[in-house]
Amino acid sequence: MNRNLGKSDQAREAYTLILILTIIIFSTFPWSLYGMNWSDTSQIFHFGNRIVNGDFPYRDFDYQTGFIGIVLDAFFQKILGKTYLSSLVARFLVKVTTLLVLYLTFRQFTSRFISAANCSGLALFNPILFGGGNDNYVNLFLSISIFFIIIGFQEIVKKTSFIYFTISGFSLALVVGARQSNGIICIAVTLGVILAYSLTDLKKLIIFIAPFVAGIIVGLGSIIAILVLNSALYEAFDELFFTAAEKKNVSTIISLIDAFSGGLNSDSSIKEILKYVVIPLLVSVGIFILIREPIKSLPNNKLNLNRLATVAIPALLIFGIATNKFVGSGELLFYDLPRTFFSIALIASCVFPKKSQLILGLPHPIFPLLIALTLGTTWAMQISWPGRPYIYNDMLVITVILTMLMSTKICASWKRGLSLAFLAVTVSIFFSNLVSHSLGAEGNYYYGFYKDTNYSLNQPMTKFIKVTKEKAKTFYMLHQNINIGDSCFIYGSASVLYSILQCNNPTRLDLTNSDALTLNSAIKTVSSLRNTPPKWIIDTGKGGFYIQDIFNGSRNFYGPFNQLGSKELHTGLQELINDYQLVNTVKDMFSRKEKLESRDHDQVIRFRLYKYSRELFDKNEII
Repeated sequence: MNRNLGKSDQAREAYTLILILTIIIFSTFPWSLYGMNWSDTSQIFHFGNRIVNGDFPYRDFDYQTGFIGIVLDAFFQKILGKTYLSSLVARFLVKVTTLLVLYLTFRQFTSRFISAANCSGLALFNPILFGGGNDNYVNLFLSISIFFIIIGFQEIVKKTSFIYFTISGFSLALVVGARQSNGIICIAVTLGVILAYSLTDLKKLIIFIAPFVAGIIVGLGSIIAILVLNSALYEAFDELFFTAAEKKNVSTIISLIDAFSGGLNSDSSIKEILKYVVIPLLVSVGIFILIREPIKSLPNNKLNLNRLATVAIPALLIFGIATNKFVGSGELLFYDLPRTFFSIALIASCVFPKKSQLILGLPHPIFPLLIALTLGTTWAMQISWPGRPYIYNDMLVITVILTMLMSTKICASWKRGLSLAFLAVTVSIFFSNLVSHSLGAEGNYYYGFYKDTNYSLNQPMTKFIKVTKEKAKTFYMLHQNINIGDSCFIYGSASVLYSILQCNNPTRLDLTNSDALTLNSAIKTVSSLRNTPPKWIIDTGKGGFYIQDIFNGSRNFYGPFNQLGSKELHTGLQELINDYQLVNTVKDMFSRKEKLESRDHDQVIRFRLYKYSRELFDKNEII
């Protein structure tokens, strides 16, 4: 991309950006106003709301990930009002900024048309703002880091490269403040790549290493300074690092195997091993064999085969995205295959940098650094969720697109064709969701698309937000019973109810998911509940069991995480619930003939409300 654009070119760039912004807006609103996930998405709003009210994570409440997402959410609530819409605006601006950075990155290697097509496809690939806010910030900071690495190496002979590399390192450090495991692993893998390259060409890389590492140090120092100023440094390190491993249900070695294999565990079947490891490995090796020679050295009869193999990964990824939507099985192509291919490419690039550059037609060391950041965050997400309950492929998709655009072995016409194919697939999926769910078709539930998501909660914090009738009726029941300022405890992951019901949690624990619990935090929570029993307990039935259900001894009864903390909290609540009376069960509020939305992630029809009644029991005993 020529940075010295004439006025006419500047105008075209501006029109292109306006077009992309229009597509982003259309893909996001009004759909994001419908549904309102009460767990992952809304918890960012809730914890941001706590910060606006004077609390700070780790110091005043338990929070298992970095603080940047909820602090910035609090900033928007401060200036726009303490509403869920403010939180959506914050997430929308993160989405816009990420795609703008990616557009500028793509433009370093290709035309406006191709760059716009890919950015539009990415906007439609994740249309609704229901993803966890921390994941969104991770993608943003990694995208910024990648952009400045590319710009820096393109201007390596200029003094400005020092500034670009410093910003890149600083942005990478901010990933730690958004999601600590992603940040630490990304930094570790990236520094490992730098070390490997330094052994072969230290003189060339020293211009990059010094400012990049300096940026990381400044970024980490800024995060630590914020924690110190808020008297939360020790608590943050304890929760984010010292006790984080305790929440896992597997050893460090098993976690690493799980990460590198894409989700294998001791219970994996032969079919799963073949699907997740063997097939992606064989296909990746086959592709490398076909493209092992530079194009210039190939005779004409082998040239087309080499080029076809070069575009295999992006082509298969696009096909996988399509089949996952319309057939229900595409993870092998859009997750396992690119993950495996990039792992091999990373090793090859570090061991044989010059040869791999010729084979892949990709700029070095930009390409291995890009892979390091992508695999670092992919492995971190895999470690965070052992097995395959959650497939994270955002950065993999972005990296496949960027790799295709960077490669000198892929001609412009093929890049255009693949980009248009990606856009066509994402447009088809978007409108398929829009049409099928607006007609009430059965299938996966997507927030923002289902036709019955048109009920209001009638609460100022959720103005303009629409939900299902089940959620509206659930909230109405809770609101009718729980007064503002009442003490309450929510067993499950509907922490946003603390904010919109304006009830007070007597403990530090707003989330009781097994991945947010240690044995010590569970013991402290039960102790607090015994000393100051809340007036209300909301049992969400999260995980398929209630407080009164008996632990059956299963090793995964509380999910794929350490069972000790969850069991301690569960059994403690079982003792406490004897002092409470059941007020209502949401499912009983509907007739048996009434069709209920059972696909909603929060499963509100399972909610139960209990009221503290120990004092009433004591009076009856005296009488």
